[in-house]
Amino acid sequence: MDTPYTLIESQNQLNEAEETLLTQKVVALDTEFKRTNTYWPKLGLVQVCWGQTPILIDPLKKDICYKSFFRALSRPDLLKILHAPYEDIEVLMPYVGMHLAPIFDTQLASAFCGLGENTGYELLVNTLMGIQVSKGCQKSEWIHRPLSQTQMNYAAQDVLYLIPIYKELESRLRSLERFSWFEQEVLGQFAPGFLEERRGRLPKKLSFQTRDSTVKQTLRQITSAACLWRESEAQRRNLPRKWVLSDSEMTYLVENRHMDIHELTKNPRMSRLVEEGNLPHIQNHFKTLSGIPVPASIVLSSQDQIRLDSLKSLLYKESQQMSLPPSLIAKNEDLLELLQPDCGEKIPKLLKGWRNEAFGSKALSFLSEEKTSSEHYSFHI
Repeated sequence: MDTPYTLIESQNQLNEAEETLLTQKVVALDTEFKRTNTYWPKLGLVQVCWGQTPILIDPLKKDICYKSFFRALSRPDLLKILHAPYEDIEVLMPYVGMHLAPIFDTQLASAFCGLGENTGYELLVNTLMGIQVSKGCQKSEWIHRPLSQTQMNYAAQDVLYLIPIYKELESRLRSLERFSWFEQEVLGQFAPGFLEERRGRLPKKLSFQTRDSTVKQTLRQITSAACLWRESEAQRRNLPRKWVLSDSEMTYLVENRHMDIHELTKNPRMSRLVEEGNLPHIQNHFKTLSGIPVPASIVLSSQDQIRLDSLKSLLYKESQQMSLPPSLIAKNEDLLELLQPDCGEKIPKLLKGWRNEAFGSKALSFLSEEKTSSEHYSFHI
């Protein structure tokens, strides 16, 4: 079934839409873009909705000026409803800067409501509204013109249900007394500079041949610097970061940055860089890298490993009782923070804000009781 929508095809239409937007307090927002062979996403369509008829805006039309509309969209008194908005924020950044706050992320809100982690829009619409929407055009070509009727319907549906979903999720969050938890998490996840912080993260899986913990820590620091270089190079060349250097290539080059170039070329992992002629340039640059501070890899004692496993069990139990994803509350490094005897002036993440209320205080009491029990047991022995 076709979804009614308004396609903006003239400056007058856009001006009229902007006038109405300026009277709104809440707007549903989504984008379609292409990002297969570039670092920077190419914006193909912007969808907004505040009533029953979504508005589709074609940013590729040359005879329309969009600046004023995007300025109205970035108003700080306008709540933007998006689903998993990281990429939408990134693609809109050249148009609106970082001024998209305040944001209501329906995917994050659904997790706080006990509807699962990383729930997709299609499933959320079906769960909350009993409506089937298609995601068949998600990977279609959004840069070529003209767009098909199927693409237009798909794009319209992507914003049509966001405000009804927002209202239902907000009601559930308040009923569960978790709305403040959600607000804190949104402010934390989408704080100024969050895009740069995400882009510069170390790869999730770092594999080095050495088993020496001190050497590993140095390599982690150099890899962190290498990540920043790769990010800068990918931006400069407008190529996907892994086209510049894959995680596997990067970690191998970091560990073997002083190896003879002729030896490096013999390794199968370097074949792509050899073929492209980029290996000497990258190796020479990596030789000059100095490490930048990153959290040290923690080597746990057998006793601490038992305590960590106990914390994981407690986290699973508590998260099940609250119907929250365990990873939303804490990741492994957050649990490790609680095991450190001296964190200096830094307050562990789990002892701040909503996480302390949901789990941190319980975890601290658990560790304290376990320590007392252990000391009592040792005394009697």
